[in-house]
Amino acid sequence: MTQGALAELLAIDSTTLTRTLAPLARQGWVRSRPGMDRRERLWSLRPAGKRQLERALPRWECVQQRVRSRIGAQHWEALLAETTRVATAARMRALDGLRAEKDQ
Repeated sequence: MTQGALAELLAIDSTTLTRTLAPLARQGWVRSRPGMDRRERLWSLRPAGKRQLERALPRWECVQQRVRSRIGAQHWEALLAETTRVATAARMRALDGLRAEKDQ
């Protein structure tokens, strides 16, 4: 996946993503390689990263279930809906900034 696509998916800027991915790369969990041009980076999960993800997922699901049970299904669904709205707004804001840069 390109760094730009990953940043958009996570609704974070590329600089923050670079700082976030650096320790994961040092651990050997992810790797990057050049893309079609020098500016593009392609990231992929390495086998060690897949193992870490497989270990973390059950814990993450357990925590989500615990929160869901504490706040109730209705509030859980509302939380997910609001989180989606905020992420969408962040993506739109990022796109607005890109458009503004392009128009200058």
